[in-house]
Amino acid sequence: MRRWLVGLLLVTGCASAPLRHVDEQRLADADAAVRAGCHDCLVGARDTYALVASTRARPLVLTRLFETEVLIGLRDAELALSPDDAFARADALLPELPPDVDAAFLLALARAMPPDRQGTPRLRMRQGQRDRQTFAADHLDEVFTRLDASTAGLPFRNYLSAGVACLAPTVGVRSATSTVIEIPPDTPPLVRYRLATCPNARVELLEAVRTAVPDFVEAAFFQARVPTPTMTVARVADQRTAYTAAADRFPRSPAVLYSVAALHQTLGDCRRALEAYDALLAVEPDHEDGSLQRIVCLGYLGQHDEAIAAATRLIDDRFDNIGDAYYWRAWNHHKRERLPAARADIDRAMALRVNSAVLSLSGMIKYEQDAFDEAQRDLRGAVAMDPAQCIAQWYLGLVAFAREDWPATGAEFEAASSCYNGTAEQNSRELARIRDADLDADFKASQIAGFEAVIAEDRDQEQASYLNAANGYIRAAYTDKARVMLARIVDTSPHAAAARELSGYLDAIVGPVEPVATP
Repeated sequence: MRRWLVGLLLVTGCASAPLRHVDEQRLADADAAVRAGCHDCLVGARDTYALVASTRARPLVLTRLFETEVLIGLRDAELALSPDDAFARADALLPELPPDVDAAFLLALARAMPPDRQGTPRLRMRQGQRDRQTFAADHLDEVFTRLDASTAGLPFRNYLSAGVACLAPTVGVRSATSTVIEIPPDTPPLVRYRLATCPNARVELLEAVRTAVPDFVEAAFFQARVPTPTMTVARVADQRTAYTAAADRFPRSPAVLYSVAALHQTLGDCRRALEAYDALLAVEPDHEDGSLQRIVCLGYLGQHDEAIAAATRLIDDRFDNIGDAYYWRAWNHHKRERLPAARADIDRAMALRVNSAVLSLSGMIKYEQDAFDEAQRDLRGAVAMDPAQCIAQWYLGLVAFAREDWPATGAEFEAASSCYNGTAEQNSRELARIRDADLDADFKASQIAGFEAVIAEDRDQEQASYLNAANGYIRAAYTDKARVMLARIVDTSPHAAAARELSGYLDAIVGPVEPVATP
């Protein structure tokens, strides 16, 4: 049967002054704050314990002061903040603590806990992996036995025990949840919070924590961060409220700043996303995903030189997403019509990873450099990998036209017209769904504007593809196919006048199409 720590711990052989009534009440409030578990609760409790520890009553609160410093360090790490200061303060207390607390081991266990993955650079996660594996190899089998034997407070020990469910997967252990110390029915919010976030966040448990402790900012943040398939009005409102509160309370938390930036980017507001990415990189300059998404936003905002400079830094520092950095630097060089630089970067990107986007951009650049064989190879690879890469199909038509391969010109542009028609139809259906959906207003407006722009561009490209296909077929003397293509160009198309001119040309050299009598 697990027991709660009751009363005050006494250090053998140490005389301590009795507590005044006011100090007893302060300690009771501090103990309650620890059980409540929010970061502010822990900091307030720690300050109370530290105040009492500065008096002759120090022996009475040392263990609780140690526990609270460790908890603050853990909570900092869970927000991708540095736990070093809190752990250092806990470490300084070790010589004064009773041996049966097993404080050095408990602190080592806390230090082995992994930090937040979204807010921590992957390089740092990998660097800490060796220490976690060493600790696990030496101690994981005895963790629960030693936690049970320690005279530290049960809520503190249960928090550490629950955290092992986060540690275990990082060191190759499938699951540790079955051996976690049993939690009493009246588990305090402190421990319920850790159970709700380890190894993965669970919305219903976090909601219960927030109900019990409304000021539990971190619980609201991690609840809002759980992925959902749709950005409903309520969903985005919850995220904004939770992220704003978390950013106000933890303005230097990489976990919070990255989530804020990603939300703005998802809502289509790259300008505000850039502000948050800049704030993130100011405190965590090695954040790989934040660095890359900042480059993406810079590019889409037309700040191509800034995007190139940011990608260069990511490349020079050898981030693990260097392949993406080469791609986006090539993309921005291409936008600036710097073909040699774009070619050099897309070749490097191709050497690191191949996908339809990389192949498409590579083919476009090589076409513009008149490297038609290489361009065709990459463009065909892009279409084979993703038939919806309409731009690659379009450029295949341009390659055929440049080679004066007229049958292929007609066929490639006809294929491009089908591709653009298909994506326009699909996007039109998605646009209708979005118009009817209960979505956040900003997200909905951004999505509608984005889909309308893409659909308009696809329709224009579809019409241009018909015209180009007709040109190719006419030059190949495939006049019937040319007429089919021209007939698909609508009167409202910007290409309608050119289509009428081509139709007139066909009539002049071949003769008009004879009407077919209806039987």
